Amino acid sequence: MPLMVLALGAGSILLLLGNNWIQERWIAGDVGSLRAIEEIQTRMAIAHLWIEEFVTGDDVDLGEIEHSLNRGSELAATVALRTSDQSPATGSGPASIPELAAAAARRIDEFERLTLARQRDYAAGLEVGVGSPFDTAYDAAFADLGAHLGRLEQALILRLTNSERRARLLFRSVLLAWSLIIALAAAGLWSRERKQRQIELALGDSQTQLLQAQKMEAVGRLAGGLAHDINNYLAAIAAQSELAKMKAEPGGSTAKRMDAVLATTKRAGALIERLLAFSRRQPAKPESVDLHRILVDLHSMLTRLLGEDIDLHIESSPGLWPIEIDASQLEQIVLNLAVNAREAMPTGGSLTIGAFNQPAEKPQRGSDWVALRVVDTGAGIPEKIRHKIFEPFFSTKKEAHSGLGLATVLGIVEQNGGRVEVGSGEGGTTFEILLPRSSKEPSQPTLDDDAGSIPPAEGGSILLVEDNDELRRSTHDLLATWGYSVTPVRDGLAALETFEAQEEGFDLLITDVVMPGLNGREVAETLQDADPALPVLYISGHTDDVVLRHDLEAGSVDLLQKPFSAGQLAHRVRAALARVTDSPQAPN
Repeated sequence: MPLMVLALGAGSILLLLGNNWIQERWIAGDVGSLRAIEEIQTRMAIAHLWIEEFVTGDDVDLGEIEHSLNRGSELAATVALRTSDQSPATGSGPASIPELAAAAARRIDEFERLTLARQRDYAAGLEVGVGSPFDTAYDAAFADLGAHLGRLEQALILRLTNSERRARLLFRSVLLAWSLIIALAAAGLWSRERKQRQIELALGDSQTQLLQAQKMEAVGRLAGGLAHDINNYLAAIAAQSELAKMKAEPGGSTAKRMDAVLATTKRAGALIERLLAFSRRQPAKPESVDLHRILVDLHSMLTRLLGEDIDLHIESSPGLWPIEIDASQLEQIVLNLAVNAREAMPTGGSLTIGAFNQPAEKPQRGSDWVALRVVDTGAGIPEKIRHKIFEPFFSTKKEAHSGLGLATVLGIVEQNGGRVEVGSGEGGTTFEILLPRSSKEPSQPTLDDDAGSIPPAEGGSILLVEDNDELRRSTHDLLATWGYSVTPVRDGLAALETFEAQEEGFDLLITDVVMPGLNGREVAETLQDADPALPVLYISGHTDDVVLRHDLEAGSVDLLQKPFSAGQLAHRVRAALARVTDSPQAPN
């Protein structure tokens, strides 16, 4: 027995030391290097993206570029040091892993040099923009860096695979050599392996969630960057459609088609706002809304979304209490629940969406509620996964689903002080959303949204500053059609020159916020130094966070968000001209 105990102790020590040595020497180093390479790729992509945005004239945080480059260089040095003395060095192609790591570090240094040179040359006014020879060389260096990092990553993965294979062979040899203690060691080894597997599975889930989160962050950054251009084009389309409608016969086919275009443009603008709100680039705007009206407006969209094999029923009445929530968020809740129900009924079925008042006298209710109930006739949610349905990125589908639908619903509801209740069985699933009753009356459409109530112009000279050619032309045509004298220019410098050359002066300045060179705030301040009574109407297609970086905020200045309708533009221009005697100054 003592000999067995001694053998067990010696074998256990050998197994423990051998396993730790393998983990630290063969596996842990390569796993750390792989994670570092993934972060290097992310950091270099961020630097590449933002320097491309910078040389196109967009407002970019240069500190983020420098931070990403410095972090990439630090990680590259760490990988080179970590791989320089590792063994075994398995075959990895023409070059060894240390050589590949050192070469990657050199390419990162070269990419950093090119990035800083491009930033410096752009600031000096040199031609380094998109399509320039510098841009071609820069993109080639970025592609070469990515390819080389990929080769290094594949070499490490191959070596890691071989190391794991060697580890298994070593363990088998040790277990055979200590055959007398297999029975005693089996239970402990099995428990250890089971825990290790759980850790690996948990790590895999965490890595998947991190990847999804990084994708969502990338979508958010991209959405914020593209929102400005998309809103410019939507505003131009809306303006041209308004012009065509004005010239068409009232009630004729052309006017009806233009109404359809304008409605589509408005929906597209709302989609952009929802995307920005979801990616945290645009804050939610709670207001008192009528759930009944939301469901009525969504009926046709839901019918097309669900398909002909789903029988849709809307059970609601105009007597619902109002609730305070961002209307686009409420629509997102309904659409997400409808899509979720549709996926639960692949062969068709019935979907009932109801809304009703839930008074406070109900048991366990602390206040009055408005309930939204979505009932499907699908297969139901299995009991074993019911507790996971609201987890971010959880999905039972193998296809490219984000797994964010129900997580988004829960987040919106809790953000607005409500709760979600779920019931499911073989006959289908019921989601009930409870939101607090609002004491405010539901918001009603304003005159700004009514293109048919455009106030007549009483004359006025307007200086229009807009760098988007299509929007500048269409806005000019609208204002000119209403009888205003409009002078359009494409940037801040041209605005200053035009203002100096205009002896009679201008009655109103309409300017975009973010422009190459002088921005809208700088233009307004310069012109108001010469004419303090000059009123300013700012227009912007950028997200709120970008506008705030230019020290402008809706409410503190006269700001009109793109895309805007003809009615909104007409009313805001008329109101700005009416305040000529006490026009607000741009903030300092």
